Amino acid sequence: MVDFASKTGDIEAAPETGIAPVSLKHIAREAAHAAEREVILQVLERTEWNRVRAARLLEISYRALLYKIKNFGLRPTRRPVPRHDRFGPLDWA
Repeated sequence: MVDFASKTGDIEAAPETGIAPVSLKHIAREAAHAAEREVILQVLERTEWNRVRAARLLEISYRALLYKIKNFGLRPTRRPVPRHDRFGPLDWA
């Protein structure tokens, strides 16, 4: 049987068990951030890092997407191949 110190308002680890406290709020926040980061990265890769299209697909503002990209430290894994240059599409090659 575990002696919960939370009845007194003290949430420290019980010395006899050595079990540290677990914050479900922290765990939920971290899981939500990880899921959000993964979805944003998948959409960015699917749109070839076109942030305007990605923001539309995610149904968030462009600025919110830029903030999240910076906050999560996301970077393209490879440089996107240009499909056109200043003279037009490169489909003729």
